[in-house]
Amino acid sequence: MRLVLLLFVSVFFLGACVSSKKYKALEEKERICSEALEKYRSSSADYQAKSEKLRAELDSANKTISMLQADTARLGSELDLRTKDLRWNKKTVKSM
Repeated sequence: MRLVLLLFVSVFFLGACVSSKKYKALEEKERICSEALEKYRSSSADYQAKSEKLRAELDSANKTISMLQADTARLGSELDLRTKDLRWNKKTVKSM
């Protein structure tokens, strides 16, 4: 019974071992992946900052567009009124 238990424990521990060559290869792979992850996190932060800056610029440009559209509409109305006033003045001058 002890022999079977000892055999089972030995097989379990020997089967679970990883060779040093594989372990070093996995460590190197993990190091490379960690460096790449850090690089991507840094890039992500940079792009997030750029995105926020561009979003602010877009909001500012949209406000400017809205102001210009309102101004254009106001000026168009004023032009129509002044054109009608000019026509009325011309008719008044002709009738004199």
